[in-house]
Amino acid sequence: MKFVTSVREMLFKREWANKANLRGRIGGERAFPIKVSLGAPTGFEAGDSPDVFHRFQRDWQDVSHVDIEWKTIKYRSIGEQRVPYAMRIHRFSDLVSFLGQDCSNEAARWAQIISSVESWHSGSKATLSNYLPLPEEWTPELVDKALSVVKLIKPGMGEGGFVRSLVFPGVDTKFVESNEKLLTVLCACKWGEAVQEDGLLPWLGAIGKPEHNIIVRLAGDLSNLFGGMPHFKADWRTVNRLSRFEPRIVLIVENAESVFVPDLPQGMVIVGGGGNNLAWMRDCAWLESADKVGYWGDMDMHGLVMLESAKRFYSRTEPVLMSGNLVREHRARLVVDPTGFINSTNFFDSEILDCVKALSDEEGTNYRLEQERLPGEVIANGISEWLCR
Repeated sequence: MKFVTSVREMLFKREWANKANLRGRIGGERAFPIKVSLGAPTGFEAGDSPDVFHRFQRDWQDVSHVDIEWKTIKYRSIGEQRVPYAMRIHRFSDLVSFLGQDCSNEAARWAQIISSVESWHSGSKATLSNYLPLPEEWTPELVDKALSVVKLIKPGMGEGGFVRSLVFPGVDTKFVESNEKLLTVLCACKWGEAVQEDGLLPWLGAIGKPEHNIIVRLAGDLSNLFGGMPHFKADWRTVNRLSRFEPRIVLIVENAESVFVPDLPQGMVIVGGGGNNLAWMRDCAWLESADKVGYWGDMDMHGLVMLESAKRFYSRTEPVLMSGNLVREHRARLVVDPTGFINSTNFFDSEILDCVKALSDEEGTNYRLEQERLPGEVIANGISEWLCR
């Protein structure tokens, strides 16, 4: 005798958890109906365990979304009985309903996503069906945000630069890297298999995360003095020899990836990836000739300590995109900082202390705002505002 729960568990493993079988049912390669024999009790079972027998009968009486085949069987011990003999499921929607609420919710999520993508580009359902079941992290909200990016994407738009230099309003600079698979699938809906064959970043003509720790990026006029190279890896000795370029604007950033901000003004040099190694600033003579020197790091314990160090090594260093007001404006982008804050902040100036205050709440939980969490347009505007101070 097969009870409802055991049949549901069996079909979940066979029809839902098995991705190939699931795609086959959705795509029609595995045709409906699904038939399951319920194992009608033998005469011995009916007579030996009549309570179990009657529970088996009741179990299948009120099951919805499936067709139950009942047969009348005459048993010696309990007489003629109407027995559930087999079950049939005729449609995918009925299978989902029979499997339970969790599966219904999942199927509803897929349907919502497919509908959103179809409304952007007709015919996308066939491509998306190849990826069912869609990954759990692909929420309708994330897909809508990804669509806002895909609508602005064009083949080759990266022009050989780093992907983080591309500006997509409303999303952080790491969004493309973090959601590469989703964006690849969405782009394939419109541009076909070439996106998947090439890979998203090569198809965009963009480069991913830099492999080197220290990256120097030069504005157009300065890169011409360096053989047209817009960026290069460097050690600190090379950085100290940049004096011959006479940069007017210097921005030092904590992470190498954040070197690739959009729209560098003429005469600007960005040095990134050195982390907490800022002592070079103390002995770097060419900083004195610059009109402006700024530091931009993650808004967390380490980033604020490094900002303080940068100010100590070179007193004219100004914070860029590091303020309490910026944190308050982007609270939705904060993540919990498990490292917490240092016990003493006596050496912080009032500007940095305001950042510390903004990065904690009344319950004492500390947060961080990472460079990569900021949208490209916010970064560009923040740099412009710094240049205008």
